[in-house]
Amino acid sequence: MSNPELNTNTVLDPQEQPVWEENPRIVKPILGIEDKPKTWWEGLLYGWQHTLVDISPFVLPLVVAAASGLSAEEGAVWVSRSLFAMGIATLIMTTFGN
Repeated sequence: MSNPELNTNTVLDPQEQPVWEENPRIVKPILGIEDKPKTWWEGLLYGWQHTLVDISPFVLPLVVAAASGLSAEEGAVWVSRSLFAMGIATLIMTTFGN
C-alpha cells in the first residue's frame, strides 16, 4: 500500500513543482520510497549507513557517561534512559505528526 503523498516521484498537481526544483538548496533524493538499490553492493552500502545510524543512540550516552566518570552500570542506565526517551519521542511523532 503506497501513500502518494510520500512518493518522491509523484507530483499531485501538474502545476506544482517538486520541492527540489522550487528550492535549489534541496537535493533530489537518490531513491524514492518504493525504489530499490540497483546493485547488491549499493544495497550493502545503504545497509551499512543504516547500521551506523542505529548505533548512534548508544554512542552518545556512553561518551557522556565516560567523560563524566560514571561506572559501567551507570552508563548502562544512561543508554536505557536514552532508548526510553527515543521510544516516547517516536510515539509522540507517530501520534501527533503528519
